[in-house]
Amino acid sequence: MSQHTVTHDGVEYTVSFGAVRQSLSEDQPMLWGFPADISGPDGQLGRKTCFVSRVSVQVRDDSALEGGMDVLAPALYELALEKIVERIEAGETGDEITFA
Repeated sequence: MSQHTVTHDGVEYTVSFGAVRQSLSEDQPMLWGFPADISGPDGQLGRKTCFVSRVSVQVRDDSALEGGMDVLAPALYELALEKIVERIEAGETGDEITFA
């Protein structure tokens, strides 16, 4: 599990990523999914169900696709975190699905 701190308008949020699951395929996986729990000063605020596509990873860090889950998972979390930060800044800390 990976955890990140995000500060917006003086409020500190914690984003905790869960285990990554990948799409089943005869070929290379095309999609990964995982939960991201958002907490604030008063506790749990919501869960973002994150989906990251192979194309997004290729554009950002093609080598992550060849490095195994130890290399891939941080790249997936980074892409999802960018979307989650946008949602936090928009005041949307509750449950929702995000795509990167």
